[in-house]
Amino acid sequence: MFLFNLSNGDPNRPSFFEMFAQFQMMPSFKPALKYIFTVLSQRNSKFLYIVKYYDECFYSMLLLLEYHYLKYYEGSFSENFYNLKRVKSEDKKGTTLDIVKRLLNPVGVDAEGLSKSELLRKSIMMMRKSKQTLMTSNSEAITNRDRKISLIFLVLIPYIKTKLDDLYRRESDPLNELGIHQDDQQPPLLDEHHQQPIWNRLKKHVVVLKLLRSFRKFFLQVYPFLSGFYESLFFLYQLLYLYEYTNFYTPFLHTQKINLKRLTHQDTDNHNQLIANRRNDRINMVRNWPMPYLFIPLVKVLDSILDYSKFILPASVFLFKSLEWWYSENRQSAPTLPVIPPPLPPKQAKDGMDIPDDKSLCPICREKRTNATICGSGFVYCYRCIHQYVSQYSRCPITFLPANIEGLRKIYESEQ
Repeated sequence: MFLFNLSNGDPNRPSFFEMFAQFQMMPSFKPALKYIFTVLSQRNSKFLYIVKYYDECFYSMLLLLEYHYLKYYEGSFSENFYNLKRVKSEDKKGTTLDIVKRLLNPVGVDAEGLSKSELLRKSIMMMRKSKQTLMTSNSEAITNRDRKISLIFLVLIPYIKTKLDDLYRRESDPLNELGIHQDDQQPPLLDEHHQQPIWNRLKKHVVVLKLLRSFRKFFLQVYPFLSGFYESLFFLYQLLYLYEYTNFYTPFLHTQKINLKRLTHQDTDNHNQLIANRRNDRINMVRNWPMPYLFIPLVKVLDSILDYSKFILPASVFLFKSLEWWYSENRQSAPTLPVIPPPLPPKQAKDGMDIPDDKSLCPICREKRTNATICGSGFVYCYRCIHQYVSQYSRCPITFLPANIEGLRKIYESEQ
């Protein structure tokens, strides 16, 4: 058993520490795996696709793992890692007074002759000891329907929550309003041939843009309350589970009326027998395929990866972090190479604009810079001036080096 059990009732009831550890396992793996693929993408560009669509890749892998473990181990990936299983539970029906009477009658107490206050006072300790037995008296294995609903709660809802969190973080970022979205900005200098079609397209979509702005405003106002309610509900269930007022650690488990229990030796033996039968069935099925000697090893490897993934995944993350720490220590102890001097600034073009002697002036308008923006050549201009010039000529006005709007970067100067 992991840690120790603090409950006074069912000995197979997981402790709060077990539940907390398994509940935090997959959320902890997600950033760790993303960091690994981010580092790998710096060495090999093939991993950039995984980093770009990491949420989709991660939850697709999670869907495969959770389906496998729910089908063959009666629990999710993290639950099986901590030797837990899911069981269907139905609470006994009846009022509080009926439950008290059932608690007192087995020990020979005449409940009919007592008032409600006396019944409550005499039975409060006995109720606490017997609470777990009453709540989990009827337990049975989960069904295929329970597994499908569990996949929704384990994979789909966390994925949606992640995307909504990212959307809110992105839309609520003040820097999102910077760039070309400014009130004092003038439209790019385009010729009549290009300007007219763009204006027509904008007129057609003006209603859609208004709806999107309204939805964005509504989303930014409402989502923090929805997210707070979501997190508070989970916290409330965890608090009630800690003090043994419920057997459901999350509202999702309560919705399904599913409890988590510790695996017994009988459960472990049954799982091992089921795994052996499943592997034999798959190998026998592959034997009838053409060239079975090619597919049988693949089936064995796939089964081994799925069955032992609860050990492979944590070990791989730990190994990667250990290697990274080892090589980072070696790099720090290695002698540092001399710093390469910065390259010389680009030369002024023959017909390019002159560089003003006063560094605070814009080379285009010859006035004090406002909204300072740096071009790819390294010279700083007013944002409006350089934006209009680059939009029209696609080059730096001083060096004539190629430039585009995406290459413009705003900088923040001191008041000196």
